Amino acid sequence: MTKNQKSLEPNEEQALNDLIRKNQYIVTGLKENTAWMSVIRDVTEQGKKLDDTWQYVSDAHKMAEFRITKLAIVKILNLIPDYEADIKLAQEQISKIVNVEEEIPADVDNN
Repeated sequence: MTKNQKSLEPNEEQALNDLIRKNQYIVTGLKENTAWMSVIRDVTEQGKKLDDTWQYVSDAHKMAEFRITKLAIVKILNLIPDYEADIKLAQEQISKIVNVEEEIPADVDNN
């Protein structure tokens, strides 16, 4: 399939719209939830503590636990930005569906 061909099924546009609505609901709910904001503050603080103490850990098992914990912290802190990025990507995909004619370049051999 070439890049100029429509790559999404007609009902895929609806699926993308559903995904956008769901992700917007999640983002709005998280941003407005004071408990979630408290969790973010706590997780951020825990991440700073890990950053400040990792160099003093010589136990390989403990260091592995630190890495796993740090990855979990980063994932939690990136939940809202990740949902927002998914929204943007879905909107771009919908734009490509709606504006597929604009993406097809002129055939230079048949002017």
